[in-house]
Amino acid sequence: MPLVSCKEMVTDAYANGYAVAQLNANGGTYDLARAMLEAAEELRSPLIVGAYESNCEYAGIDYVGANLQVLIERFAPSVPVAIHLDHGHSVESTQRAAEAGFTSVMFDGSQLPLAENIAVMKQVCDMAHERGLTAEGELGHLLDGTPDPDNVNVVRVSDVRAFTAEAPVDMLAVAIGNSHGFYKGEPKLNMERLREVRQATDVPLVLHGTTGLKKEQIRECISLGMAKVNLGTILRTNYIKHYQDLAATFDHQGHPWRIAEQVKNRMKDECAAFLRLVGSNGKA
Repeated sequence: MPLVSCKEMVTDAYANGYAVAQLNANGGTYDLARAMLEAAEELRSPLIVGAYESNCEYAGIDYVGANLQVLIERFAPSVPVAIHLDHGHSVESTQRAAEAGFTSVMFDGSQLPLAENIAVMKQVCDMAHERGLTAEGELGHLLDGTPDPDNVNVVRVSDVRAFTAEAPVDMLAVAIGNSHGFYKGEPKLNMERLREVRQATDVPLVLHGTTGLKKEQIRECISLGMAKVNLGTILRTNYIKHYQDLAATFDHQGHPWRIAEQVKNRMKDECAAFLRLVGSNGKA
């Protein structure tokens, strides 16, 4: 199946009460990408393969795009898959991703004043839509693990209305107390704010920062319109743990690929479990 944009799959998920997972391939790392693609193919699940802009610096975004296209064609040939640039920092970087074969791009202007975020997002949307790609924006400030009991960083509903009225985004990530990286203490999500956001817009919503959230929290977010759910931190962390364990204990005879194959198998099981959690299995 040719690569797809995110719009069709996320729209279906939004309408039918499940979510599509964006699994972070950490700059197109072969073992991680293959693990998630094999899991999606076997579970008949749509999938969004994510690559953070910063994670693409080592290999280069052209290589990442080309590499992922080859892997998708080989290991997930019959399910819908998109390649998504996560946390793009500029119009230029999202355009480079589009030229490299990515089918979806995110511009993260959440640290900018609202008017500036909207202005840049409109340019990203124009660039993406001209090419048949999807565009994701972000509002509110995702945490760095530190709790936010006063909801200082939680998205404003008025911002959501203004943003979606002017920038034709296909997906919108919103901050409701969720955090990138590992949470420090018990994660506390502002579900009432999420309900208010859901009422303010019909744009499919995106949940970032799922590492450390309870399964029940993730499912509740999906039920309230988060139709794209990202997972990254625990994947790269477990990848390193598995590699360290197997390098020390597995009879690899000095061949890195033997270790990598076993790491891939372990990561495949973890990816499959997450696809089942978000309810995308059997939806391809």
